[in-house]
Amino acid sequence: MEDIPINVLDIVILVVAGLSAIVGLIRGFVREVLSLAAWIGAGWLALTFYPDSRVWTLGYIENEMWASIVAGGGSFLFSLVVLTIIARLISKMVQSSALVGPLDRTLGMLFGILRGAVLVILGYTFTMMLVDEDSKKPQWAADSRLLPQVEEGAVLLLDIVPADITLPELEFELPDEDIEDKSGADTNDEFGYTPDEDIGQFLKQKLRDQMTPENE
Repeated sequence: MEDIPINVLDIVILVVAGLSAIVGLIRGFVREVLSLAAWIGAGWLALTFYPDSRVWTLGYIENEMWASIVAGGGSFLFSLVVLTIIARLISKMVQSSALVGPLDRTLGMLFGILRGAVLVILGYTFTMMLVDEDSKKPQWAADSRLLPQVEEGAVLLLDIVPADITLPELEFELPDEDIEDKSGADTNDEFGYTPDEDIGQFLKQKLRDQMTPENE
C-alpha cells in the first residue's frame, strides 16, 4: 500500500469530482446551471415570502415553531418544484438542437468538475469545524497530494462570504426552561461562535488552525 502513488483521500476527492463531471455531461450545462438557479431562486423566494406565509400558516397551526417550519419549508418546496419544471423545459429545448447539444454537454462536464471541487471544499470545511484544534491530522490526510489544494480552496471560498453575515435568529419562542438555561449564554459553547461575530472570519480562522503547516 505504501508504494501506491495516491492515497485513499485523493481517490475519494477524484471520485467525487469524476461523478459530478459524469452527471454534468449527461445533464448538460444549461440544465445544470438552471437547476442550480432553481435552488437559489427557491431559497430567495422562500425568504422573500416567508413573513407573509408564516402569518397565514399561524392561522392553521398554533405552535409557532411548526408554523415557521411549515411556512419556510412549504414556500421553498413549492418554488423549487415550479422552477425545476421550467428549467427542465428549457434544457430539453437546448439539448434537442444538433449544433448546441454537444457543446452543452461538454460545458456541462466542465461545470460538473467545478461543482465536484466545490462540494469537496465545502465538505472539508465543515469537517474541520467539528475537529478539535489540538487534534493531530491523520497520516492518510497528511500524505494526501490534493488536500493542500482543497485547503487553499476552502480559504478562498470563505473570502467570498460577506463580512456582515451573522447567524440568523429564530422567530419562535423557546420553552421557559430553555430560556432560563440559556439566558446568560452569548456564544456557542461547542464552536465558540459569538452571535455578533463575522461568520466568514470565524470559519476562516477555525479552518486555518487545522491546515497543514506548509499552507499556513
